[in-house]
Amino acid sequence: MNDWAEIRRLSRLEHQSGREIARALGVSRHTVARALAAVDPPVYHREPVGSMVDSFVPELTRLLRVNPGLKSTVLAERVGFNNGVSTSVFRARVALLKQQLGVVDPPAWLVSRSSRHRNRL
Repeated sequence: MNDWAEIRRLSRLEHQSGREIARALGVSRHTVARALAAVDPPVYHREPVGSMVDSFVPELTRLLRVNPGLKSTVLAERVGFNNGVSTSVFRARVALLKQQLGVVDPPAWLVSRSSRHRNRL
């Protein structure tokens, strides 16, 4: 991105040739030619890779519809997810699925009440 802007600046404002720009910046003449031909700056685009939890989502959704109160540790055991490295990813996906399914976490009920009633629970 910085090279793109610098190449265009050197070409348009300082009227340097492509070879001079390439030599000054230490890039290929073809890189300079591509930068001058481009209308917009280069954009890096990478396709999303997905998660190791993706394959468990249909089964998780089914289990949460049957029993919405299941905790993520119990769900992990039931679907066979036992990768200890990414349990936080699994818990985050379970939380997202519960939110999408409209499952309300019991502690969320307590927070929504006024502070004077909270101590009575």
